[in-house]
This record gives sequence, C-alpha cells and structure tokens, in this order.
Amino acid sequence: MRSRRLPALLLSALLLIAACAPLQAEELQTETAAFGEIHISTCEELEELALNGTGEEYTIGKSFVLDADLDFTGREFSPIPVFSGSFNGQKHTISGLSYAAEGSDLGLFRFIGETGVIRDLNVKGEFTPEGEMLTVGGIAGTNKGWIDNCSFSGRIRGRNTLGGICGVNEEAGQVTRSISYAMITGTKNLGGICGINKGLVQDSSN
Repeated sequence: MRSRRLPALLLSALLLIAACAPLQAEELQTETAAFGEIHISTCEELEELALNGTGEEYTIGKSFVLDADLDFTGREFSPIPVFSGSFNGQKHTISGLSYAAEGSDLGLFRFIGETGVIRDLNVKGEFTPEGEMLTVGGIAGTNKGWIDNCSFSGRIRGRNTLGGICGVNEEAGQVTRSISYAMITGTKNLGGICGINKGLVQDSSN
C-alpha cells in the first residue's frame, strides 16, 4: 500500500510545482521590466536623477526614458554628476537650462561612463560657469560612452576645452549623428562638437 501511495504523492507535488512555475516566472518578468525602465516626464523627476546620480552604481544597468519635453526656465539646474546607464530622449527637448555658478566638467551630464548611452535627445540652454571654467559641453563635460542622435542649442562660455556636444570625448567615447548649434566663447581647445576628441566622432555637424 505504501509503495503505491508514494508515487501518487510525488506526482501530485510535481503537478502543483508545474502549475505554479509559470505564474512565478510571469511575476518575475513583470517586476524586472518595471525595475529596468524608469520613465521621466517632469522636471522634478530629472532633478531626482541629478540628486541621486553621484556615482555610476545608481544608473549602471538601468534604462531611463524621457516621455515629455521639459522646460527648466526659471528653475535652478544641477547637472547629472555621473551617468552609466541608458537615456532615451525619444526626440524630446530639455530646454531652459542655465548654469552660471563655479565649476568644471559641465553639461546636462558631467561625466558619461563607458557603459553610458544617451540617444535621441535635444538640449537647449546656457553653460557659462565661473571659476576654472574647464571641460564644458552641451550634452556632457566628459564623455566615455556613446552619444547618438543628440543636439545642443545655446551658449557655452568657459576658458579651456569647450564643445557643443561634449568638452572631452575620451578614447572609449563615441559621438554619432549629432548636431551642435552652440555659440562657444573661450580661449583654448574649442570645438563645434568636442573641445578635445580622443575617440570617435562620426556623421555629426556643427
């Protein structure tokens, strides 16, 4: 009697596990999708990214999606310190950016890491810092990642290493299909796309 009962119990347990497994997998996929993509549709949400993105561990492996045009006119703006994730602008525009305090390595992003990707984004504003005034660009101060199909319109003023898209494009950096409409004022290492380029600039215009 026991020998017949044991296989039956095992079969019941296996059927129960099989029934539950698809539900658990579906829930896990839903949670992963929700965690993996972060949508931004307000100035406050972009400011939260700037506040938290002080190290690449906050953005690495994450995907940020801009769902609307953002206008920072009249608002205090702080550049996003470090970005190593994916930022899809969906061809939206972030406008009204203004930065005139002391600082270097300035742009919408200060540093884009090697795993950072910024694409389909338009930026409008003014970066006219005081102090050292080094390494300033409309999209990024220093780029080690990939900037694709982006544009900057506005004014950049500094002393050294200024570019319409990025101040420095490092060896790992790529700038592709991007356009600068910037008015740039400085004394050394000025470029329409990059002030200093060590990496790849392709299909881009000033």
